[in-house]
Amino acid sequence: MKVPLSIALLAGLAFAGCSRPEDSRVEMRDAVAGNHSIIDFEDDDAQMNAAMEQARSTLNEFERRLSNPPATQTEIGLKGRFQSGKIVEHMWVGDITLAGDGYHGRLKNDPDHLPSLVYGQAVVVPRASVSDWFAVDAGKLVGGYTMRVIRSRLSPEDRIRFDAENAVHVTD
Repeated sequence: MKVPLSIALLAGLAFAGCSRPEDSRVEMRDAVAGNHSIIDFEDDDAQMNAAMEQARSTLNEFERRLSNPPATQTEIGLKGRFQSGKIVEHMWVGDITLAGDGYHGRLKNDPDHLPSLVYGQAVVVPRASVSDWFAVDAGKLVGGYTMRVIRSRLSPEDRIRFDAENAVHVTD
C-alpha cells in the first residue's frame, strides 16, 4: 500500500488510529498544517502491534527524557489509546507531565470517532494505554516506533522527502 507523502509524523504530530466495530481496519490519520491524510492498517497488524509494545517497554527512557531532557532534545510526545465502547483512537498528546496515574497532557489532534474528546483537551494516558512516544534529539528521531513502521512502508523517494520535510534523521 502506498502511503501519501503528506504524512508528517514529527513535531506537530497529530496522528490517530481508530478501530471501528464494523470491520477490522484501523484508520490512521495525520493532521499537520491542516492536512488530513488517512492511512489504513489492520488492527492485527503484527508490525504495528510490536511497535506499540516496544514503545511501552521503553517508557523508562521516555520518562527520563521527559524529566531531564538533554540539551539537544527539541521535541517530545506521547501517543495514547482512547476508547469509548468499541471505538478506539490512538492520538498524540503534548504538554506532558508524569503523574501517579500515568501521563497528563493535552490532545494534539481532533478525534474522528470520539466526540467526547477535542483538540487541546486535558487527558490522562495510563502506562498500559501508551501506543508510542518520540523525542527529537540532535535532529534524530528517538522512539517513534509506530512512526518508523509507517515510514518503512513509504517508497525510498518518499522516505527521503519525509526526512527532509521533518528535518529529522531516522535510522532504519
